[in-house]
Amino acid sequence: MPLSIYFKDKKSRFLLNSKEHLALLGESSMNALRGKTDFDYFAPEHAQKALNDEQHIMETGHTINVVEKIIDMNGKVRWGQTIKNVLKDQNGEVLGTFGITRDITELKEAQDALEAANLDLHSKNKQLEVAIDELGHTQNKLVFAEKMAALGSLIGGIAHEINTPLGAIKASSGNIMEVVEKINHDLPWLIEHATPLETHWLFKLLSEADARDISVFSKEERQQKRVLSELLETNGIENAQVVADTIVSLKLHYTNDTYLSLLKQPNAQRLLQILKVLFSLKRNTNNIAVSVEKASNVVKALKSYIYKNATGEFETVDLTETINTVLVLTANMIKHSKTEVITKFSSIPPVKCQQDEICQVWTNIITNAVQAMGEGGKLEIALTYQKEKGSVLATFSDNGPGMPETIRNRVFEPFFTTKPKGQGTGMGLDISHQIIERHNGRIDVTSSPGEGTTFFIELPLIP
Repeated sequence: MPLSIYFKDKKSRFLLNSKEHLALLGESSMNALRGKTDFDYFAPEHAQKALNDEQHIMETGHTINVVEKIIDMNGKVRWGQTIKNVLKDQNGEVLGTFGITRDITELKEAQDALEAANLDLHSKNKQLEVAIDELGHTQNKLVFAEKMAALGSLIGGIAHEINTPLGAIKASSGNIMEVVEKINHDLPWLIEHATPLETHWLFKLLSEADARDISVFSKEERQQKRVLSELLETNGIENAQVVADTIVSLKLHYTNDTYLSLLKQPNAQRLLQILKVLFSLKRNTNNIAVSVEKASNVVKALKSYIYKNATGEFETVDLTETINTVLVLTANMIKHSKTEVITKFSSIPPVKCQQDEICQVWTNIITNAVQAMGEGGKLEIALTYQKEKGSVLATFSDNGPGMPETIRNRVFEPFFTTKPKGQGTGMGLDISHQIIERHNGRIDVTSSPGEGTTFFIELPLIP
């Protein structure tokens, strides 16, 4: 996720900007931007707030870390996490301010979507309680109750799958704050002492460095580090082993002779330390971007799962996406049970169905399989297009303990369960059977003790 970096003088006029910030402001060069202020690019209220913040920073020396609503001259709204600090020379004299802004619009939208989904889920649970009290055990309400029960059993795992990336975001944000303090110390020196060639190579290497968080060197990289370290020591480069380790960790693709040439520059050691600081900023930003993507995927799956067509009509649905949605929502349960899930999805046409009901069927079958297998099971899920029948066949095969015939013949009976009291209603497979029948499909099961269990669900393309 790119960062917008900018420097301003005491009157909040732009001095120096990153290419990302130039693009954000719609400018192509610093010449067009230099001397202008936020009032030339943003709505007055945003520009005035920025000016007030910068004056406060220069007066107090305090760092500002704020999530702000950014409105441009056209009224377009974005959200950004901005860190601002005072810019000083090496004598401690105030030169102005600098800021680093990360666009968090997608994260804000993902958080809003999660809040909306939680509110929607809370509302549906309230409706469910009233419906059960008023209407009793009617068929439609039982279907809905089973769906909410299945989702309720998963909600703790879903929360974990969201909280984990949010925790990573928090940790990376804290690391960025530490990096900002180092940048505050290093950038004045860079501006005053680094040559244009040194600055060019510094940002070129930073741009090309691999920001993925890969903490273990491969065999080839370890060999590269040894060779480079020996070359640097031979040529009298200070801290050769540490320098080699830093260069290899950036995962660049230059020759060792190129690195040696750069390290012979007079300011090489200082520039390498600045590169490490800026690379830490880049890596933490990448960690945040990856975590946002993970959280967004869970929110997307949750929204897809609870979606229900208000008209009650069948819609065109991709069955592959419905299974993937359920696998995302059951990921925590699958992970903790150490279940290996193998998917074999061939190219299949879309199917006319009720998406939320089909997701409910998949949830019941996958949950039952994982619970039956215990720890370390294997679940194979396949989708096959049966062109001659005009249908799609879904199979779920586990390597669990299997079932004797006396139990297998009753699995679709209402209220029948082999689970301990309080762990199952005995309605999951009965409701799944009703849903598939309502779609003019077929659901069946084969199982034998010691040979696992396979469920077959066949759905016509058009019911």
